[in-house]
Amino acid sequence: MFDKLLAAVMSRLGITSFEKKDGKYALTEEQRNALVKMYNEDFVNKFEKDLSGMSDNDGLESALEYKKQLDALQAEYDAYKKDAEERENNLNELVNTLAESPEPDRKMEKPQGEQRDVFKLNMNFLHNKVLENFVNGDGLMVNAADTIVTDELREEFGKYVANVKYDIITLLFGKLQATQYMTTKMTEKTVWRAIQSHISDLMQKFTPYWTPSGQSKFTPIEIPNHKHKINVPIKPAEIMEDVIGYLYDEGLQPKDMPIVKYIIEVLLKPKIEEERDEQIAVGVYDENKNEGKKDGDAGDVFGSIDGYITVLKRIHADESLNMIRLLKDVVLTRENIYDKFDEIYREIPKKYRTKALPIFIDPDLLNLYELARDDKFPTSKNEDEKKKRLQHTNFTFIPLDGMVGTGCFFITPKENFIHLLSKNKGATKIWLQGENYDVKIFAEWWEAVGFAIAELLFGYVPPVESGSGSGSGSGSDGGETV
Repeated sequence: MFDKLLAAVMSRLGITSFEKKDGKYALTEEQRNALVKMYNEDFVNKFEKDLSGMSDNDGLESALEYKKQLDALQAEYDAYKKDAEERENNLNELVNTLAESPEPDRKMEKPQGEQRDVFKLNMNFLHNKVLENFVNGDGLMVNAADTIVTDELREEFGKYVANVKYDIITLLFGKLQATQYMTTKMTEKTVWRAIQSHISDLMQKFTPYWTPSGQSKFTPIEIPNHKHKINVPIKPAEIMEDVIGYLYDEGLQPKDMPIVKYIIEVLLKPKIEEERDEQIAVGVYDENKNEGKKDGDAGDVFGSIDGYITVLKRIHADESLNMIRLLKDVVLTRENIYDKFDEIYREIPKKYRTKALPIFIDPDLLNLYELARDDKFPTSKNEDEKKKRLQHTNFTFIPLDGMVGTGCFFITPKENFIHLLSKNKGATKIWLQGENYDVKIFAEWWEAVGFAIAELLFGYVPPVESGSGSGSGSGSDGGETV
């Protein structure tokens, strides 16, 4: 026991040995004074007595081994402390950012009667004149190519974005169906990794000595953060025709749906959500995408992110990672799926069996399970249909649209299901450029998904792939700056 105490003292003093006096180990006056301040006189007297009784190097060598462990744990603790401080600073920074970008419709109290600027249409711009004349029934129609002056549209876009930038970012790059079940991490790092200290076992039998927790068996997983972009060309003449139709269908005035708002909310938002939802699930990162491209070249879409199903399959295939592989090598069919799902409960570690955990599942696979349940109990009705709870457990089925066709399902706490965004100011932005009669929409942001700890991921991957599930997908790639 004394060798452990010796290690702790050497670690506190920052030394690797003790001086000898008359052939016995002893404290220097400086070391003794330091220990008295750290502990007390009685402790130091007893320690000196035990130290002088150590007649050879055996105890010292053993203590040095313990000291190495202590120093490593201290370094880990320091890293944890630094990370905690960093996260607190990030949170404060985020709060400050939100405070600087309040929602436009909320009244704000500002000193000296200051009020937030409200975005107003410039009715001298040609495109706004045309819209106003249309809704007033004047019937003014001009040549489509002359309907929008690109410089005017760019100016209006810049002012609109500057006025409601936070709302736009939230609208375009906010929560999706899947991300509402994830824990968002704001980071400036290009590779995020869970801190080991966060997940170490803590509880010990009491002893009157400092004995930090040993290394946990948990395996943190690195999540690379990736930058994405949108480059969309738009024909102003086509926009005008569409906006006029939209105003007519919805019974709106130009002030209710300015062209710049139409571009963002009607043209961009639905498509961005659709493609993000797909790629966050089954996307496959390709570092060679768009390599060597120049201005004007057609961009190859997708390939900018590894989706959570892609990551799940990769972890599942890596035997060095200790995820819980549910129903390994089992091919699920309508005939066996109900009984096989009963086995899931027993495959999950005991301390998680009673928790209310989600089962994220391919909607097609859930449908197969429900059909099998109806086959098994044709006269009964699921009394918990809305929650879709796995029978006799606290596990609830959560079908995710992005998982369709993958044949997969997985269970993990929200804290382990990670969604990365950038905390760097200006990392997420949108702007417009005018060129002749065309406009170009630009957008950039950082985003990634994955899992923090392998041991907290319980998942099923079919041994034979059904459907593509590869994440190739299809779709479109993607003034003032947000």
